[in-house]
Amino acid sequence: AASKRKIELKSKPVKALLDIGTGSGRLLRLLAPWVTEAIGIDNSRDMLSIARARLNQEGLRNCQVRIGDMYRLSFSPDFFDMVTMNSLLRYAEKPKNVLAEAARVLKPGGQILIIDFTAHELSELREEYGHRWLGFSELEMEELILAEELTMIRSDLIKGNTLTVCVWLAEKQAIASP
Repeated sequence: AASKRKIELKSKPVKALLDIGTGSGRLLRLLAPWVTEAIGIDNSRDMLSIARARLNQEGLRNCQVRIGDMYRLSFSPDFFDMVTMNSLLRYAEKPKNVLAEAARVLKPGGQILIIDFTAHELSELREEYGHRWLGFSELEMEELILAEELTMIRSDLIKGNTLTVCVWLAEKQAIASP
């Protein structure tokens, strides 16, 4: 049910999208019809092989994947219209640094979409799945976003049986015209 939920991201077209921690490329495949070009990065060659195969199978020529480091993105500042992170920050040793890199490569007026768990107490997820963070509270995420001089646009909760996922949308301040 949650995957069928419509979440409006932007009113203007997205020319260049970056999906950090793309994994199997699920977000790339979902957003491909609405973007001119999308790049997914991940540090796992195995996951990138899966993503590449799925993108090719679906004929999504506007999407590509490559090896990358979420702490040191190999892109120029102010390059992307949108940056996405799906189920990524819970694995990051330093989520603030990941968000700082995402904000660096985001164009003024661009948006960052973060999808992750809200704060929870399921500490077994650390051992079973390697989660470094047990989700993020609204306040924690807002502080992370504001620290990068981004503006929180909205947050939507998707409640599950055990865990709640939040979709946070933030925007980089546009440069004012003289």
